[in-house]
Amino acid sequence: MTNGQRYSFQTASSSVTEGNSGTQVVNVAVVQMRCSPDLDANLQTAVQRIGEAARRGAQTVLYELASALVRLLAPMIPHTAEEVWQRLPVPDKPVSVHLADFPTVCDDWRDDALLQRWEQILEAREAVNRAVEEAKNAKRIPNPMSAQVVVRAPDPLYAILSAYPTPPAPDNLLARVFGVSQAQVAPTDGDLQVEVSPASGRKCARCWLVLPDVDAETELCARCKAVIGV
Repeated sequence: MTNGQRYSFQTASSSVTEGNSGTQVVNVAVVQMRCSPDLDANLQTAVQRIGEAARRGAQTVLYELASALVRLLAPMIPHTAEEVWQRLPVPDKPVSVHLADFPTVCDDWRDDALLQRWEQILEAREAVNRAVEEAKNAKRIPNPMSAQVVVRAPDPLYAILSAYPTPPAPDNLLARVFGVSQAQVAPTDGDLQVEVSPASGRKCARCWLVLPDVDAETELCARCKAVIGV
């Protein structure tokens, strides 16, 4: 299981505490389903036919998040939650989500060091988002998915970011976190800096990433060709 998947577990489990208000539960749902750093990669990996361990890990993340969130949100969206519950493959589940227990905190998922690392990564993402938006407004790129970013980071942030591989490929985790096609990391003695430029390569017709390995005939990157068996 990747660090991003473990981070999703960590933030989900830390939110499942007694006394959480409805607003807090909704905030957790928004963070997990829209801003989870590895969610896009999980959705892609969960349906691919290559890498059984990676596929099962992604499916586990999505299952656990769905199982917890549908129970947390059931008091606020009872009918929608019930529809989801009836289709969710939970073993030995009650006949209704409204008869199910609320999720409990899993201590095995707790990793404070991992949480601190990802908080710094997400802070870097905020800087990347600002730089990408400025580049878009200046007409240097048409949209974030067409961008390549170079993050020049001081220590200790550089040590954290450089631990992740950054090849121009779909499994470039930092690029997925930053919401761009390609991402690289470089050290600097100064403050955090983000350089934005158009990504080199072609746009994949399936995943929409701009990558150098996109085939001109099929208009698919190497991963998408493997997934659909082209």
